[in-house]
Amino acid sequence: KSSLVACLARILEPEEGMIRLDGAPLPSTPDQVRQAGVEVLWQDHGLCDDLDVVANVFLGREPGRWVIAESDMREGTAAVLRRVGAETLPLDRPVRGLSRGQRQLVALGRALRSEPQLLLLDEPTASLGVAETLQVQGVIRQCRDAGAGILLVTHDLDQVFALADRVVVVRDGRVVADVSPLEVHRDDIVALMSGIEMDSMARRQLQRL
Repeated sequence: KSSLVACLARILEPEEGMIRLDGAPLPSTPDQVRQAGVEVLWQDHGLCDDLDVVANVFLGREPGRWVIAESDMREGTAAVLRRVGAETLPLDRPVRGLSRGQRQLVALGRALRSEPQLLLLDEPTASLGVAETLQVQGVIRQCRDAGAGILLVTHDLDQVFALADRVVVVRDGRVVADVSPLEVHRDDIVALMSGIEMDSMARRQLQRL
């Protein structure tokens, strides 16, 4: 799953096939992919521990080649942190001193600063507590409602059925199902993920229909 996201972000080059965005081939470098409107929230956050929150939000995303005022960077960081519900985070503290949930919110805010057309999320709540998970899920819903495409990679089936409009199951590098969460039961998804055939009540009802 992480290799798939890395291919979509052009961190890795796929061995075969073509990736298209809005019908056009996806650019070939990570910077070009970001400029095309694709952002990634990695499972390991992808932050620099020794830099503060402001520096992490703008690292590699500086507008143009000219110097940007520190006050503008702080205002921009505060704005994206408000958007993800983390407005109380200290901007000058190295992210090393933040909790895993706080670090994830910083990474999410960084990804949203460019108003992405497509947001790739690799297990965004895997290491978070219940409250932090709900907070991140709320931001994901806001992005979806605002029109952004969301590709959520997760093993959390509660999250799948709470957020997904479409469920694609990948096993051993191959797509084994592409279904609506309204048409399948949780047991069906478990069976597809594990490769074990299950004749669930939901499947029997669908077959009769």
